[in-house]
Amino acid sequence: MVSVTGSCTREDEIRIGFAGQLTGIFSDLGVQGRNGAALAVEEINAGGGVTGKQLKLIPEDDGNTPEKARQAVRNLIQQEVTAIVGHMTSGQSLAGLPVAEKAGVVMLSPTTSTPALTGKKDMFFRVQPSTVHTAESLGRFAAEKLKLTRISTVRDLDNDAYTAPFNQHFIRQFEKAGGRIAATC
Repeated sequence: MVSVTGSCTREDEIRIGFAGQLTGIFSDLGVQGRNGAALAVEEINAGGGVTGKQLKLIPEDDGNTPEKARQAVRNLIQQEVTAIVGHMTSGQSLAGLPVAEKAGVVMLSPTTSTPALTGKKDMFFRVQPSTVHTAESLGRFAAEKLKLTRISTVRDLDNDAYTAPFNQHFIRQFEKAGGRIAATC
């Protein structure tokens, strides 16, 4: 139904949610993700939309904490989104996915790459592959090509769902190739 002003109502639009860090430590990633989603929505709408319906992007700041990730997903579900683009980090995706799954809402992340979300039958899709191959390749490269024999690793605990497995796979391959880990933080 179209209102008197001619604006879209829920029957005339497809609502797409966006969940990402729009403030705080990873806001550069979240803001760029939201902006990319907004550009895609504009382009699709300029081409006539989807099955004649315009898309509407509804962004939510997931605040870089597990509870705020879950709340962002709940807020989007309450606004009757069809799908959610996000989250932008692995930890936030792991936190928000159970809420989306319970509601039957698909999540699509352009950047999440934790192997913890690999091979599951769930409502989660991603563009970025798991980091396992990259981490293992870098471990071998450091030992075999750079000829490093000893190295220290440092990881970001704010996104441990991404950095812990990356670190683990890097270390395993580095040591397998003859390297030794001096310290890991």
